[in-house]
Amino acid sequence: MLFTLKCAMRTNPLSLIFSVLVSGIPTFGYMLYIAERPITRGITDVESYSYPNSMWNMIITISSGEIF
Repeated sequence: MLFTLKCAMRTNPLSLIFSVLVSGIPTFGYMLYIAERPITRGITDVESYSYPNSMWNMIITISSGEIF
């Protein structure tokens, strides 16, 4: 599998990085949704934390990262 990733990175690095980025947004968004769910469980007057909201937070987090 590592050899396949190395070959894909050498032949077309932009599409590989873009596909990893796009597939990571729903994955990490779901993890954030699961992690934030216990906070809003007992509160009824606060708007519930939804999966699209957590995906939006992941897009903002990924796109505004600092490059060192």
